[in-house]
Amino acid sequence: MEWLQKILSGFAGGKTLEEIQREIQTELPKHFKPAKDFNDRAQTIENLKGEIETLKNTQKQKDEEYENYKKGSISQTDYEAKVAEITSNSQKELAKVKLNSALDLALINAGARNVKASKALLNLENVKLDGETLIGLNEQLEELKKSDAYLFNTTTTVNKGNSTSDFYTKGNNDNKNTDEMTDEEYFASLDK
Repeated sequence: MEWLQKILSGFAGGKTLEEIQREIQTELPKHFKPAKDFNDRAQTIENLKGEIETLKNTQKQKDEEYENYKKGSISQTDYEAKVAEITSNSQKELAKVKLNSALDLALINAGARNVKASKALLNLENVKLDGETLIGLNEQLEELKKSDAYLFNTTTTVNKGNSTSDFYTKGNNDNKNTDEMTDEEYFASLDK
């Protein structure tokens, strides 16, 4: 955090608060990543862990069936049918893991305080994953935010005494949640 110490030492050099703020706003994106990027990567890792576990289980089942086939306890036709069934179940399980991961990420990005509680109130049969897009979720999220707003982060203004600077304002800038803003939008909102 040497960069921050260097900027803040500008107070001793006679810089104004506004000058310090501009310097911080310029340097901050170089040193920190937005929470959305972190959440996306964390969810991708969880998704991959789930896929790996599913693939390991699939391979184990196939190996067991192959051993049965080698022992002669099942015919080649039965073995091929079992492998096809295991593969089909594996594909279904992978699709389920991908859907759940995408759904969790969408809820996190929507500001859900508790993903499990929010997910429990959704009709998941109407949510489908088409590539990277969740179909049928946005409408349900909007309704859920209206009916159970306590499940989602709200925007607030932090009162820091009688300061007239909106440097300390957090939240509803142009009706956009700061968690949904890009770095550029966030820092631009601070300049207002």
